Amino acid sequence: MIHRRLGFILNNRSLKILVGQGLWAASQAGIVFFVSYRLGIEAVADYVLALAVFSTFGLLFGQNARNLLAIDNNKQLAVKRLIKSRGLYTLIAYGIASAIMMFQEAGGWLFLILFSRVADQVSDLIFGYYQRQEIHERISISQGLRGGVGFLVILISFLESLDVIYLFSLYTFAVLCITLVYDVAYVWGASAGDIDTSEERIKVRLWRVYPFWDSLHLNFLRYSFVFFLSKQDLGVLGLAQVLYVPVQLFITAIGYSYITKARAMVVNGNKENSVYLIKGVLFGSVGALVYLFVCMLLPVQYFGYVFEQDPGYGREMLMYVCLIMLLLGAAGFISQLLLVRGKLNAYSKSPYVGLISFLLVLFIYVVFEMEVSYVYVLAAFVLSSFARLGYVFLNNIR
Repeated sequence: MIHRRLGFILNNRSLKILVGQGLWAASQAGIVFFVSYRLGIEAVADYVLALAVFSTFGLLFGQNARNLLAIDNNKQLAVKRLIKSRGLYTLIAYGIASAIMMFQEAGGWLFLILFSRVADQVSDLIFGYYQRQEIHERISISQGLRGGVGFLVILISFLESLDVIYLFSLYTFAVLCITLVYDVAYVWGASAGDIDTSEERIKVRLWRVYPFWDSLHLNFLRYSFVFFLSKQDLGVLGLAQVLYVPVQLFITAIGYSYITKARAMVVNGNKENSVYLIKGVLFGSVGALVYLFVCMLLPVQYFGYVFEQDPGYGREMLMYVCLIMLLLGAAGFISQLLLVRGKLNAYSKSPYVGLISFLLVLFIYVVFEMEVSYVYVLAAFVLSSFARLGYVFLNNIR
């Protein structure tokens, strides 16, 4: 009985994805810690800001293509065309982020490591194809290979005192090769005979740029740290978000199975979604809740291994991150349920609710000339995340 109940959460498919994601995300965390160790906390802030700009514009141009592929039951979308579009528009996003970071006088290493995320965005699109074809093991292998390269670079960096530019050049080149050979080449061959039968190409519509608004909501937290606080504060936030990665891995891995099963529910004509709604809230929040309690119970001195200057500040930042992701995780899961059920209007508006709520609270701070601390900014974002969760929950039960 227990095994069957846990089967949905930890099935073979999810475990494979979790392993691959674990390797990839752990390598990304290692890179952030390496940057902090070699270049300092302000370099971490530069990296966090660059990723915030890059991901925002990348997702604007991405038009939700991965999720669209994942639920493309009639296989109408042309994968090759989507890959070309994702590659081109992600390069544009890279150019925009690089131009902005030049004004921040960022080091050359940043532009190299940021370019590796172009490959990650292309692979992200292809993961939608893997989901549609039910070949989830390729998601795990793709992320595992790129994660393995990251671990190799980190290992080399600690064994040999090599130049940072050289190390990140090696990493970026390897990631690009893996993406082209393992992901792009495979899909290109597998879809060689496909014909684009869609009546319309993917146009920019509100629900199709959902990931952009979703990213903008989350990244406005980082932008507000730059505006109201300091680069050091942003760097600490970046480290706190990296420490949350293990929980995020679990949530994302389950999310791949969740949207696939939710799609099957709709295809089979099952309109009863209360069970999936409850599961979505639980899957999205329980990991963050457990992590939050661990942070509260763990002695503060243990956080000094990551937050050397102020362990207490780092722990408090991490606790806020857990609370935020508890709310956003649950909202993200049940937003997918809105997508597969065809409630596109409600699906598209949920990030607006969060973003507008956050900006409204910040506006109140400015109008009343309040001295804004990191606690005020994070509290405002918690409120916006709660508003977003409430919105998608209400629209799912209507």
